[in-house]
Amino acid sequence: MATGASIATGGEYVEGREERERQARIAELASQRDMSQVLKATFDADSGQAIELQKIRASVNLTAPTQPYDRAMSKTLIRCSRLATEQYLKGKTIPTYAGEITSLPTYAQSLAGYSQVANLQALEQTITEEIPLQVLAQLEQENQSQNPNHHQDSIETNVNAIQTIIQTTTKELVKIEKTVPVYFGFVLSSPAAHIMIFRGTQRTNEWLLNLAALQATAQDIDTPQFLGRAHRGFVNIYADLVRQTREIAQNLDPRKPCYISGHSLGAAIATLAAVDIAITVPALSPQLRLYTYAGPRVGNADFANGHSRLIPNHYRIINLADLVPIVPSTMLLENITYVHCGQEWSFLAQNGDLLPNHVVSTYSEAIDQEIETNTPRTYPT
Repeated sequence: MATGASIATGGEYVEGREERERQARIAELASQRDMSQVLKATFDADSGQAIELQKIRASVNLTAPTQPYDRAMSKTLIRCSRLATEQYLKGKTIPTYAGEITSLPTYAQSLAGYSQVANLQALEQTITEEIPLQVLAQLEQENQSQNPNHHQDSIETNVNAIQTIIQTTTKELVKIEKTVPVYFGFVLSSPAAHIMIFRGTQRTNEWLLNLAALQATAQDIDTPQFLGRAHRGFVNIYADLVRQTREIAQNLDPRKPCYISGHSLGAAIATLAAVDIAITVPALSPQLRLYTYAGPRVGNADFANGHSRLIPNHYRIINLADLVPIVPSTMLLENITYVHCGQEWSFLAQNGDLLPNHVVSTYSEAIDQEIETNTPRTYPT
């Protein structure tokens, strides 16, 4: 042990001396260079990148909306985004819940004219639960006490089953895997209009998919249809819902306006759903109205231009103090770029932190006060 400690100490001393010598050589080389030129090159590179980002955004030529922004409908849609979150949470906690929004805490009588015609559901990622064997043993004892007349063979069968579990598990834990259906939103219909709502991010794996900013084309995925390249994580989430949305859209009255909407992740999914429905259910395409709240960028310039031609009536409502609408970055890599689509309507609500600047209630309050605008803003410099 003493010899080993000596060798380790000596090795660390040698490595430390070599590192100090390396740093000294770097410092000597740096002192021989004109650092003002180094700094200038760095600043020039930053300025050049800023100009490049402006060029990418300027390459988008969005089609102007043919319908005016509807404040009354916007108030209804942001409330529905809140209901979609409540629907998801209630579905996770109450297994018998059937998805009806009338039983949710913030349901308002302003929606009484709408009928709920469908729910949007997808299977949550597989959940693994580890249950100690003593719990199973306790359950078996309870079962025997409640059924004392069970035949001996039945008892032996149960005991053998438990022994088999013990032999095939480690650390005396039983792993049970299951998939759970979760709510992603709902569809409403009234004599005047249809509403399709997608909820925002609630699950850990959804945030992970949000951060996986690689891109895909419609040819890379079997079902969703869109132009250009879009965020692969968003596309994969929508791929689990696309058959439902198409089937629902095909059964909606094409003579009525169809409002598609969502907040945060729901905004990204709504953006993909709108263009997919426009391509696959052309009879409904002229009636599509897309209202997105706190939405991130979804695709590249080709995606935005193609989306705008198919969905000109897209209104993108953002809080200027919200971080989410400025991610992913415009240029992640040379061949991975992101730009927004839709006509921007904005407001400023600075609550001092990421979450309060982003949540549905902040957007709902601003929209209720009608402070969102699409006119240019000037700020002191």
